[in-house]
Order: sequence, then C-alpha cells, then structure tokens
Amino acid sequence: MKYPLSELFDRLTIEMRKAHYGKNNAELLAEYRKAIGEKLGVQIADFVWQTTILAIANTDIANLEFAIRSNKELSPEEIGERAIAIRNINNMRCIAKSIIGRYVGEKTDPERYDSKQKFTSILQPLGGKHRGKAARTRKS
Repeated sequence: MKYPLSELFDRLTIEMRKAHYGKNNAELLAEYRKAIGEKLGVQIADFVWQTTILAIANTDIANLEFAIRSNKELSPEEIGERAIAIRNINNMRCIAKSIIGRYVGEKTDPERYDSKQKFTSILQPLGGKHRGKAARTRKS
C-alpha cells in the first residue's frame, strides 16, 4: 500500500470499528496491518492493533455504562442486555491488555491492579451518591 502511515492508522481504526460491529473486512484489515508492519516492523504493527482494540473496547464500555446511568426508563431486561454486552467487551479489553503487557515484557497478572479503588456500580446515578453522612470505611 502506498498510503502514508497517518492514513494507514486512520483507515485501520475506521475499519477495526466497523469489524467490531460485524463488517466482514478481515482481508482489508490484514492489508493495513501488513503495510504498517512493512513500514514500522511487525511488533509495532501488532502493538498498534492491540491498542486500537483496547481503545474501541474502552469507548464502547463507557458508552454502554453512560446509557445505563442516564436512561431511567430502561427496563431490567435492557439493563441486563447492556450489562452482558459490557462483560463481553470487557473480555476483549482484558485480552488486548494482556497481549500489550507481553509485548512490553510485563508479567501479566489476572488480578486487577485497581482492586483497592472504591467500587462504583454502573447503576449508580451520575455524580455518585451524595449523602449527608461521611462514607463508612472498612478497617483492614
């Protein structure tokens, strides 16, 4: 391909987004990936590929969570469908993170690195719950 890298990246991200929503464009994606690999090396092409998957997954998860939080008229079934979609997309996200970690020589650990953060439910209203009292904390 005779596109400059900036154009290859642009086209790759557009086509990966389309593929995420069901378009059968694997041949075209393989051509873009190969062209990036020829210009920058296979490992960088693979790294770009996985970071694009990660970006798409994070965007989709954020959009689905926002839709749940902001739409008070959703039925429990609709919330459940979105929650399942979030879980499935999160699986894709975790795989991409693991592969990126291996590319940069990190030991991949299935435990969450943010496990000490306060859990916030996707069903919690935007802005969090505001109560008159201070939040309780557990003693460790």
